Amino acid sequence: MSLLMLTGCGNTGVVKEEVLGQDVKETALRISPDAVYELPDSLYSYYAIVCDGRYAVCAMETDDYSAEVFDLRTGEVSGRFLHYGNGPQEVLLPQYYMNGDTLYVNDVSKKKLYAVPARTLPEASIATTYDVEFMSSSILPYKGQLLALNPYYFKNDKMGIDNGERMLFLSDGKEKPYDESKMFAMNVVQGKLLYSSDSETIVYADGTEPLVVFFDSGLEPFKTVRGPVDYDVKYIEAAGELAFVGTACTSYLSACADDRYVYLLYEGQERSVSDDDVDWEHSDHDQYVFQFDWEGNFVESYVLEGVTFALTQLSAGTEPGTLFVSTIFQDKENLHVLYYDLNKVSR
Repeated sequence: MSLLMLTGCGNTGVVKEEVLGQDVKETALRISPDAVYELPDSLYSYYAIVCDGRYAVCAMETDDYSAEVFDLRTGEVSGRFLHYGNGPQEVLLPQYYMNGDTLYVNDVSKKKLYAVPARTLPEASIATTYDVEFMSSSILPYKGQLLALNPYYFKNDKMGIDNGERMLFLSDGKEKPYDESKMFAMNVVQGKLLYSSDSETIVYADGTEPLVVFFDSGLEPFKTVRGPVDYDVKYIEAAGELAFVGTACTSYLSACADDRYVYLLYEGQERSVSDDDVDWEHSDHDQYVFQFDWEGNFVESYVLEGVTFALTQLSAGTEPGTLFVSTIFQDKENLHVLYYDLNKVSR
């Protein structure tokens, strides 16, 4: 696998840059799941986060509870939590994601972030509630504060634009450590954040550009990974905000990690916003998983056979190298959870 290594200067030293070529996809290992769990039609959900290798927390598309917990061992719904509504500990627009041993629920509408320890499932006890007054598409608790992606960060050499903002910031929840007079970029700069307390490393995987950035504990980047290049993202600036032009491009759809590895779900799809026949739900090819270690080293790439759903989600298993994938197949409407043991796969 040919990888081009470059270096550049960061704020505190050398930032290594690695460029992935098309061979990262062409030589990817095609894998089939070691186990398949078919969830019942009654669970009207587009994605699930699997916790402790057992409980699939399904983000519900109903007007009742926002999450139902499906026990993969018993094949039954064993819990539900966070009712939709305007009352205390009710949610309006929740986003579910996992980091470490904690499930997070970010209600962007009510400006609340809930932390649910995985060990409390299936009952799902909320350990901490954070008030979030700032804007961000990605938030994680970090050393007593909130770590977030800056909604005013944007740097693009082709356009000659550099907002002069840091990509990440820390806040107590109320502080807004960004300059709101600058160009608003949250419409186009969105992605996934992961954090390892063992390695003191933060990872950001962009949802549009094929870009992964590894940060140290001081929020300084020490490694960037670019590519594979499958499209040219086009932007336009209007009324102080950035937007896409002509097409919508998607790179990393989902991310998860265990103690040893980071797993990124890569789509690499460009869709025309003016085409009435465009398929927004499924890729036109099987999706990929790129595996890295926490130092930013590329480990392996895989092709998930038959997995094309745009809301496919990755969850780390109980052992390093194991992975759960929630997805919907093109010929079936109900959610499936797939289990993979990557340790059994070799070239």
